[in-house]
Amino acid sequence: MKKAIILFFLIITACGSSPAINITEVDNGKTIPTKIGDEISITLAGNATTGYNWQFSSDKPAHSKVIQEKYIVEKHPTGMVGVGGKSIYQIKVMKTGKFVITAQYYRPWEKFDFQKDKHFEFIFEAK
Repeated sequence: MKKAIILFFLIITACGSSPAINITEVDNGKTIPTKIGDEISITLAGNATTGYNWQFSSDKPAHSKVIQEKYIVEKHPTGMVGVGGKSIYQIKVMKTGKFVITAQYYRPWEKFDFQKDKHFEFIFEAK
């Protein structure tokens, strides 16, 4: 009986939530199928100690909602400075249709330069 109850709760839990869609730079330019309610996590390497940061934007802001933006420093010895990390941009799909999330890596006090600064486009098709 206990095994049946545990199995029941595992099935209910699995059906109740969809895993996050994990995106990295290898997904640049690809169209990623999604649906309303999906959570998307975009993870990109960077180094905030250089002044460079990832700036994210959407061509259709109503199609997604920002859940969280964070920067995680890589593990490093105590006292070590200048360590890189990764920026994580998490959104939730809110509407059907195609939308694009653009990521630009540059120093905010400088003008973005398409020739020298990193940039990616992630295309989402929500059904």
